[in-house]
Amino acid sequence: MVEKIKEERICPSAIATSYTGKAKRAVKELKDIIFPYDPEAEVLETRFRDVILIYTILDKESLKNLMKKMRPSALARFVVADKCIILKNQDEILRLTDVIEDMFIKYRGAKFYVDCIKRGDFIDSCHRLETLIGRRLYEKNLGIIDFKKPDLIIKLENIDNMFLISIIKPKEDRLKRSF
Repeated sequence: MVEKIKEERICPSAIATSYTGKAKRAVKELKDIIFPYDPEAEVLETRFRDVILIYTILDKESLKNLMKKMRPSALARFVVADKCIILKNQDEILRLTDVIEDMFIKYRGAKFYVDCIKRGDFIDSCHRLETLIGRRLYEKNLGIIDFKKPDLIIKLENIDNMFLISIIKPKEDRLKRSF
């Protein structure tokens, strides 16, 4: 299970993935970037290799802009959570799909796909979850599934029973500099 940081801070603001073996360096870089704006922020490694959780009071846009501007060299990916859900058991998976459906209504008609990354053994298969969510949005005429040229990606970052949900543009989670 995800360690409880503070009563009001169970869900992180963002999740980051460092390059292989660079988690300690990535944590230091993230702290150096975020602490001047939020000295109470917490940047923690998880029990999953190279996965880092960020707890901060900074708003979503400020956090995204900081990462784009500073581009920590040890980070491969950085995803700011639009929503976070903690499920008690697998029977609540439909609650997760309801939340995603509510979030996606404002993007009605967009081309999309669902990308799930599973860490832990709370869910059996990310593929099944991706299919369930994609089919549901498609059947409700909320969007068109398109793997080649999507407008949006519904990103599910699963750590044990916690799901960070983000709706992002393609490659928005990548921090690699383009020269």
